[in-house]
Amino acid sequence: MFSLISTHKNFSMRYITQKFIGLLALLVFLQACKSDDTEDPTPGPGDTFSQEQILSQTIIQNPSGFSPLATSLILSTSVPASATIRVVGKNGPASDVIKEFPGVRTGHNLTILGLYGGYTNTIELTLFDASGNDLGTSAINLLTAPLISDLPGTIAINTSKPTKKEGMTLVSYFGHNGSQSPQRPFIFDEFGDIRWYLTFSTSNELSNLFYDNGIERLANGNWYFGDRSSGKIYEVNMLGETINTWDLTGYTFHHQVLEKPNGNFLVTVNKNGFDTVEDHIIEIDRNTNEIINEWDFTQSLQQTRTTLTQDQRDWFHINAVA
Repeated sequence: MFSLISTHKNFSMRYITQKFIGLLALLVFLQACKSDDTEDPTPGPGDTFSQEQILSQTIIQNPSGFSPLATSLILSTSVPASATIRVVGKNGPASDVIKEFPGVRTGHNLTILGLYGGYTNTIELTLFDASGNDLGTSAINLLTAPLISDLPGTIAINTSKPTKKEGMTLVSYFGHNGSQSPQRPFIFDEFGDIRWYLTFSTSNELSNLFYDNGIERLANGNWYFGDRSSGKIYEVNMLGETINTWDLTGYTFHHQVLEKPNGNFLVTVNKNGFDTVEDHIIEIDRNTNEIINEWDFTQSLQQTRTTLTQDQRDWFHINAVA
């Protein structure tokens, strides 16, 4: 048996109390460049024109086509500035999602995460100058498409609030309301609301994604997983964009891939042309895509022990001590 749920610790951030030194309201120029059918985002109440601060602004919903609750905000400012994004939660400050984008610049490409599906989300953008002075806050209202029917309709939180862990939970989802593939990971918050998910149903390469033991997070913050359908290891970011792939020439993936402290991958595999299955592990060099180590468990473990179904071909996978 294997676990389908792992805690995602880095997705939620606490809101930083801001000291306003004069409200400079910002006009939001929004151009809808979307890959899903959603309404145009609209400025929040009270926004006014401020040509001196924001020169142009565009929102692109679901830019990859595979992460419906992720959005890119492309921004040009007249002065170098850093930015903070706050997605206002439905359940008070504890459900807010805040992301700081350090470094001052005039060109900004900001990834917005933590939106709700089928909901008019309020997104607050705050800019700071090079000295950290608050230049003002602007609100954007953004309507997202409803969640796809393959995701669970409701998530019940059974832990009492005093002991409930803050943050988000990643689910390597095997459930569905139709086809099992592609498998669809999602993240829900401590109130049971889904705030992020991936669906590769329109992907040329991952439309039959079967990640088996699920996806995990790399040290660099991206996701990684093996796919039994394509036979590759994938690295994708929060937008659902494929950053890198690794081939398993001579082998086929099953169940698990792990990142070592040095960045290399350990992968459970079948060795092609071998009489038995699921009894090899390989190490892949992340930089060169070379297979640099192989472990053959037929050479180190006894194959004649009793198995649950007496299937000697699958001796390692279903082995039980006699």
